[in-house]
Amino acid sequence: NIIVLNRLDEISFIAPILLGVSKKGFIGKDLNLSPDERVEGTIAVNTLGITKGAKIIRVHNVLEHHKALSILDKIIYPDNFIN
Repeated sequence: NIIVLNRLDEISFIAPILLGVSKKGFIGKDLNLSPDERVEGTIAVNTLGITKGAKIIRVHNVLEHHKALSILDKIIYPDNFIN
């Protein structure tokens, strides 16, 4: 999983990528986290995935992702937002 995520940008040009990593085991493995403790890790992985070309993400914690990805959008596409 980690290798694929690291190299996602190498395959994202082939077809739209959907990430479904929400609360998956690899996120909590090294830190021994239960699924309910993996929200921040899931957001981090999805944020990285989007910067590497993912077009769709599947999540459990919609509000938390909306907040995080709204900031990411403002950083990546600053011309789309009027301050």
